[in-house]
Amino acid sequence: MRRSVRVPSERTRASTASSPSTFARGARRQPTLAHLTHENALAFSRNFRPANKQAGRYRERNAVIALKALAKWLAHKRLWYETRGGDHLSVLRDVKLPPIPALGRKPFTDREVKGILDAIPKAARFPLRERAIMTLEVSAPIRPDEVRRVLLRDLHESDRHERGHLVVRDSKTEAGTDRVIPLDPEVETAIRAYLRFERPRYRGEQPSEFAHHEPLFLTKDGTGFTYFGWTKRNQLLRRDLTQAGIHDFVQYRSRGYAAKRLQKRGVPLQVIMQVGGWKRESMPTRYIGKYDEGELKAFPTADLRSLLREA
Repeated sequence: MRRSVRVPSERTRASTASSPSTFARGARRQPTLAHLTHENALAFSRNFRPANKQAGRYRERNAVIALKALAKWLAHKRLWYETRGGDHLSVLRDVKLPPIPALGRKPFTDREVKGILDAIPKAARFPLRERAIMTLEVSAPIRPDEVRRVLLRDLHESDRHERGHLVVRDSKTEAGTDRVIPLDPEVETAIRAYLRFERPRYRGEQPSEFAHHEPLFLTKDGTGFTYFGWTKRNQLLRRDLTQAGIHDFVQYRSRGYAAKRLQKRGVPLQVIMQVGGWKRESMPTRYIGKYDEGELKAFPTADLRSLLREA
């Protein structure tokens, strides 16, 4: 039976394109398919110990993922494979992915978020756009790439009858598709300011993934962001914030912060999962992480006195 092939995204193509040169680092000769062996991949995965915390968190692990995908494709095309009982198998089928190191993306603290939002108007090149994006990301556990792909038509401003909200059409998971993101009043105010005072006129150009629909957030040229353009925007914001004295800014830390803040506000875990596009309870729990001592002390106690008074 012929297997269906998923059309690769821009991000996936960028990852797999570098697969053949994974073993080239430190090698004198150009690697060939003969180097794509179980032993080499396993040795590479065992060395997954990034010492530089400023480097990409999962770079080496993603390289192994890309290599396994390449080996599987080569076996499917019968270009490089092992045979067993007439089957054509990937030469890396038994290579296990290395565990993710305990570097983690610790959620922002309240103090860090306040510092970031206060610094953006002074430091960012496009302050209204960046403030709208960051207030959205720290108020709801939405993925940064989902923010990039939000459409203007999916912004629903508040009125007398209901709160403003966004609709996320596309997501990396089935649970995250076509979900509603309630808008915090501060977020809605920031988005309105961007739309009114800073957003350029839309030029009708965008990556094909937008299917000719107008994105909410635009480049300075009035076009939709590509994945790489969005990454570059984030890098520039990180640089600007560093110059303003805000260090260790990692955009994805906002996802854990938003989930954690909603939990502290008493929002049920099921709602947090639905807003964040998570299918299993373990996912938001992992993003939220442990509460520190100060946060634990701020939580309410069992309040036994009120129980005894009722008795």
